[in-house]
Amino acid sequence: MDKNMIQRWIHAIMTLAAIAVLSVSCREDEWFDPSPAAREGYVALRFSADVPAMEKVATRAVDPDGGGVQDMTLFCFDSYGLFTTTVEAKVTPTGNGAGLTGNFEAEVPENTRTVHFLANQNMSEFKEDKFRNKSEAEVMALLEGSSGRMIYWARFTCDPDNDSKIDAQMADKGNMIKMIRIHAQVSIDNPINGWIEVTGFVAYNTNAFGTVAPYHPVKG
Repeated sequence: MDKNMIQRWIHAIMTLAAIAVLSVSCREDEWFDPSPAAREGYVALRFSADVPAMEKVATRAVDPDGGGVQDMTLFCFDSYGLFTTTVEAKVTPTGNGAGLTGNFEAEVPENTRTVHFLANQNMSEFKEDKFRNKSEAEVMALLEGSSGRMIYWARFTCDPDNDSKIDAQMADKGNMIKMIRIHAQVSIDNPINGWIEVTGFVAYNTNAFGTVAPYHPVKG
């Protein structure tokens, strides 16, 4: 093989190597894109949810598929605190045995300043158009849980002194929301006084349904 032929082979090998490096770089940039694109007028949210582990007790039955996060609905409110729309999040559930976790993606209107995150809620009876432009109290305080399923709820609101959009403010706080369940755990202390011994207790006169979000009659 003459000298010119060797030089041409070296040049071809170096060119192929450069193309391979560029290809890898492009794939890495796409995979690690920290700001996913959203439709015009919307912002994209990527977040994780965490639910503390729940003790198993003898109580009202929950469907076998009701324990985990099956679906997630985002209730969006604007800068005036008025309801604009609901958005379904794409759910990728995960778990490690100590609690319930999940990864979620959703697009919300860019004027969204407050979001209520609601998991496992039956939305078939919720007439969105009837609640548009109503306050959080008028929307969330009236929404009851679905029978037979464990409901999880969380709320995120933007800092009023921060003009950044909600996706940026969620990112600043780690893109993590902590959800609470609508089923309460009740315990009783056994007084040690020598006169009474508590062997158990029973809850009675309980409501068949409850609201999905905590509500205070004065503070909202």
